[in-house]
Amino acid sequence: MFVHDGTLTVTNIDLDRHYLTSTTRINGNLVIDAPLQMIPGLFKNLGAIEGDIVAPKVRFVPMAFPKLAYCRKIHCDIAESNAFPEMVKCGEINNEGFIFRGAFPKLALGSLGADARADRIEIGSFSKDIVTPRTDDWEHEAFKLMLTRGYVLADGIVTKLVNKKKSANGMLYKTKKIGASNDDVWVVEGQGQFAHGRTPKEAQESLDNKLGGMGPDLSKVPKGLTLDSVISVEEAKGVFQITRACLWGIEDYIEEKELTGTMTVRNLIEMTKGYYKRWDWLAEHFGYRERTAC
Repeated sequence: MFVHDGTLTVTNIDLDRHYLTSTTRINGNLVIDAPLQMIPGLFKNLGAIEGDIVAPKVRFVPMAFPKLAYCRKIHCDIAESNAFPEMVKCGEINNEGFIFRGAFPKLALGSLGADARADRIEIGSFSKDIVTPRTDDWEHEAFKLMLTRGYVLADGIVTKLVNKKKSANGMLYKTKKIGASNDDVWVVEGQGQFAHGRTPKEAQESLDNKLGGMGPDLSKVPKGLTLDSVISVEEAKGVFQITRACLWGIEDYIEEKELTGTMTVRNLIEMTKGYYKRWDWLAEHFGYRERTAC
């Protein structure tokens, strides 16, 4: 087993067993580089994988991942019934062998990948009311469906629902962060927008900031920055807020990506493409242009 850039590669389950059973979150990919039948309980505490599961030679048995709520993609050989009992979000699923009925009983948001073997997927492998990103208004539909599964999907972030109640301007959800910690995360919904916070007050302030401006928020951006300026992680938070993203979401991204030390503004812009709805505000403010191949 070895870890590089957040990716966990497993080569010998017997040697790696203690580490794997205690792992709660993987910030990169999970690569299982050996043909085997996954042992129930090996990943008994794993709640979140920010990247992909790459295991094209692996058979996932029932309760292979009893707590895993989401990952970006899955490429496996076989997934037996109840292999992923808590999986609610997976951008793409690819299979070499069979996916059996009930393998993903709670999946709310997901789709089959280009390499999926549809002829080897049993009817009933997925829940009947699954939403794919290709459907109209998929974000709204996925949010509603996630709630029925006991999760909140807001701004692409999945958290475990504890309770909900009406707030002054909409709905307030008390949730728990999945993997790594069991911290409370408050999610407020209003006027079709969401914001996260450590407290209801922080979440509401972030939502007010989103709703209060039609353009970039430059109030916390250090003066005089250019694309080649070197900034600290603390300064990066102010740059992030150009997008009007909530502070909790910014700090969660920094934690997930394990950002430390310094970076250039250009690096920050390039690494965050696709993570923020108004990433274009960030790029435009600094005059960033994507590099094209010659």
